[in-house]
Amino acid sequence: MGAMRERNRDSHAPVTKLAAVITDGLTNSRLDIYELDTMRRLERREGWIRTSRSIASGDGRLWFDIPDAVEHFLEQLRDFARVRDVSVVVPVARGATCALLDAEEALLPREIADAAGAARRGGVISYFNATGAHTDTIFDGMASPRERYRDYGLPPNFTGCTIPGRTVVFLANAYPDTVQRARAFIFGPEIMARQICAGGPSCGYTGLEMTYLMCHTGLWKDGRWSRLARAIDGFVMERTGMRLVGGLMPAAPGSSSDVFARVGKGVEAAYGLDANTEVLKGGHDSALADLPVMAACRQALGEREFVHFQAGSWGMARRIGGEPARVLPGGGFTRNVMLQGDLRGDPVLTASAPTGIEFRYYLGDDPAGEGSLRRELELDDQAARAYERSTLESVLSRREVFVTPGVVAGTGPYPRSVSRIYGMEKLRGDRGGELAYIALNLETAII
Repeated sequence: MGAMRERNRDSHAPVTKLAAVITDGLTNSRLDIYELDTMRRLERREGWIRTSRSIASGDGRLWFDIPDAVEHFLEQLRDFARVRDVSVVVPVARGATCALLDAEEALLPREIADAAGAARRGGVISYFNATGAHTDTIFDGMASPRERYRDYGLPPNFTGCTIPGRTVVFLANAYPDTVQRARAFIFGPEIMARQICAGGPSCGYTGLEMTYLMCHTGLWKDGRWSRLARAIDGFVMERTGMRLVGGLMPAAPGSSSDVFARVGKGVEAAYGLDANTEVLKGGHDSALADLPVMAACRQALGEREFVHFQAGSWGMARRIGGEPARVLPGGGFTRNVMLQGDLRGDPVLTASAPTGIEFRYYLGDDPAGEGSLRRELELDDQAARAYERSTLESVLSRREVFVTPGVVAGTGPYPRSVSRIYGMEKLRGDRGGELAYIALNLETAII
């Protein structure tokens, strides 16, 4: 608390209120503090960025360490000289993060034993657990990959797009007794918000908000719960006797800007935040990333379209403004093109690429656990070879395969030119090499 007493400000000067944004990401988590009147971000300090990690429990399941991250950033706020000027805290979470709550509004389970047998904070189950073949079979019976593509704009060959629906199916099927003890099924921002308000008055079960619900889940469409959500609800009811829609989850979502709760006296005593500091419902990191930048663009462009690029484990390019996106006909959606939601609840066309995941892999850093790249990208043995340094170096050193530039047909100085790949036959039968070559060209195009 010593840092709090070091403030040196003219007592008559106006106080600039601050917003603390705590973001949980797959690769890194961070604390950002903004001046509310100008939306200027304060310079980040040591400790305001933290590597995210997964916990492997003794039963083989993976868990996210989100509670540890929130605790870390609350401690950083405690040591921040202007902590009393923070009037609002905004939780922002990576996609596909969810947990169960028990009757006392605590994470279920409250503790887990890691692989070494040590007790760890529990509750936030990793979505990697919900991408097994058995869960896939159950989920595909509710809505086939083609139906999910057609009805919800979800890439048919990317199972990660349908979590957290898959997670609750996995839990209801594999751990029905745990679900029966639960009183709520909540998403990442609410997990964080509850910890920030720990020890305060009961928050109830009202933290659901729009951006996370529309985070390529397929659970919400045209302002209501989707047929897929109703099918999941029926499965959970059959397996556990518990309702999902209007039971473990609220009947309708709120807004990211809604006040979830105030931090309360316990957090004030432990971390120095004013007890009346508001904690918002927050939301999904794609929708809330770089809000000051997006707000400035909207102010300048009105309803005209612009593209917002978000860096991270998954790099996202989102089409903002204009008419709300709808499901594209034909082959419009691929593994990396999908629909997400914005602050207004409108669908947003989004393209993604695993830029940060690849970068982390090339550095030899795997904080999410052994094989996280393969799990994230759903790679088989041959495809995984494309990401090995030796494969990339081999393709580059051959200097036998090259591409002629591609241009828009009928334009430029060579209107009849067609892009061609020369020498690709030299890589035939080497799928890892072929994919590595394609990946190298895509990286070059992006750069």
